[in-house]
Amino acid sequence: KYVSSQELSTLEADVKTKSAELDSAFVKMQQRKVVAPFAGQLGAFNYSESDYVSAGDPIVKLFNTDILRVDYSLPGKYKNQLKKGQSIAMTIAQFPGRTFFATLDYIAPVIDSDTRTVAVHALLPNPEIKKPGVKGKLKMLSPGLLVSVSQNLAVQHDALLIPDIAVNTDYQGNYVYLVKQGKAVKSYVKEGHHVNALVQVTSGVALNDRVVVAGQQKLTEHDALTVVK
Repeated sequence: KYVSSQELSTLEADVKTKSAELDSAFVKMQQRKVVAPFAGQLGAFNYSESDYVSAGDPIVKLFNTDILRVDYSLPGKYKNQLKKGQSIAMTIAQFPGRTFFATLDYIAPVIDSDTRTVAVHALLPNPEIKKPGVKGKLKMLSPGLLVSVSQNLAVQHDALLIPDIAVNTDYQGNYVYLVKQGKAVKSYVKEGHHVNALVQVTSGVALNDRVVVAGQQKLTEHDALTVVK
């Protein structure tokens, strides 16, 4: 049960050689593995079994369906008003009557010289749905959907809004008809932001003014008016 020092040295050298061979084989095995950087769903494969694949060739697309990225652009003039974390509301044609909410996650550092727009990304959590007879988690939304985005840049309190159909235009600018002492009075206005069918008025109309919103095309200044409640 004894060995010579020479034999021990030979055995130790053999162990080191086999250990190096094992490490080399392990590295080669790892080089043949394709590990996904995140969990998700696979799309269509670009190759079939036994096909030759070179380093860097895209084998298959991997989709993260838990959180979707929404890509869109905004006019460059709003770039300074954009902030990460802003809320984005969006609608999808396939889900009428439902609003989805995402969070602004990326703002491009430059404005596109051709379109004069700034590219942004928002992250949208993908809701889960349940289907009878189907086990596991199913996601409501699929990558590639077309969405309509409403970007909230800021909140302005106490804004004065009137229906946009009340605003008329002549050679001097935009104007509305106000009801003053039973008569139509023309008042030129300055417009701000448009919100759906409403327009913000920054001058020319005061709080509690009565604005003509229908039939004003037939009016002239100082025409008599009767307000019907």
